[in-house]
Amino acid sequence: MKYYIGIDGGGTKTAVRLVDERKNILADFVRGRSNHGDVGMEASLSLIAGCVTDAAAMAGISLEDVTVVHAGIAGAASNNYIALCTERLKSVVPQAVVNVTNDAQLLFVRLEKGEGAVLICGTGSICFTLRSGVVRRIGGYGELDIFGSGSDIGKQALAYSLRAGDGREKKGALYELILDKNNGRTTLEMLSELIRGGKPVYASYAPLVLDAYRAGDKAAERIVDDNFGHLAGYLENAARDFEGSFDCVVSGGVFRDRDALGILETRISVPVRLLYTSDTVGCAVDIAMQKA
Repeated sequence: MKYYIGIDGGGTKTAVRLVDERKNILADFVRGRSNHGDVGMEASLSLIAGCVTDAAAMAGISLEDVTVVHAGIAGAASNNYIALCTERLKSVVPQAVVNVTNDAQLLFVRLEKGEGAVLICGTGSICFTLRSGVVRRIGGYGELDIFGSGSDIGKQALAYSLRAGDGREKKGALYELILDKNNGRTTLEMLSELIRGGKPVYASYAPLVLDAYRAGDKAAERIVDDNFGHLAGYLENAARDFEGSFDCVVSGGVFRDRDALGILETRISVPVRLLYTSDTVGCAVDIAMQKA
């Protein structure tokens, strides 16, 4: 029997799934965040290696029985992470085929025509295109990309609530939703705690922006316009790689909101068909099985 492990690691969590050759799920669990830009290189590598060990133990199989591991990890495109993570995983499962990519590239497996674009908007955001076997990256530069991700949306919401709190802006629906989430504590009262929590904590406020947007809140409208305009810019750029219409598979926490896809569609001027998937760890498993 052959066994396959798929890993989807991001700035908030790391999803892991182990299946057999009939695609029966034998292990399926979540660990902490694994973007090395957030947690550090060694912490990320140790977590990913530990995920493989834990998956085999949970499935009741030996590590020697693992056939393929495919890991899509946010931040993998920088600091030689792919080579370092591949080396670490090979030390755990030396007999297995090991592949490491950026997490967004997992979505390529869902492109119906075998080429197109992929876009993730979770804690972070990034876009890739695939055309004639050539992969091109667009954006995803961490702290130097200041729009378009869940953490950016949440951070801008918190910044607004601080301005509203000291009178620079009008208190509206977004201010009240943030106050509610904080159990009545103001953003100023929670400031140190929020800054310590960083990106994952900021991203947890992003859904409130879309809730306030639906309520007609002006500050939320401004945040949505800025960030979804940035995401649309990814796809405007991606369109350069294609002649005419192309497909784009999208995923990430922000797109779990019922209106997010529609909001993005209204801001895109190029001919693109958006395809949503929530099962990114399933994409990793599918690629692992293909690699066999």
